[in-house]
Amino acid sequence: IGVDLSRVSEEVILWATKEFSFVTLHDSYSTGSSIMPQK
Repeated sequence: IGVDLSRVSEEVILWATKEFSFVTLHDSYSTGSSIMPQK
């Protein structure tokens, strides 16, 4: 299931780029990076 979710997520991210603009993600579905937060 993890691989399938990863592939779907990759496609959605690609579709949301300026080049394609097929989808628009609402801000509530995106968050800031928690791996390297700003100091």
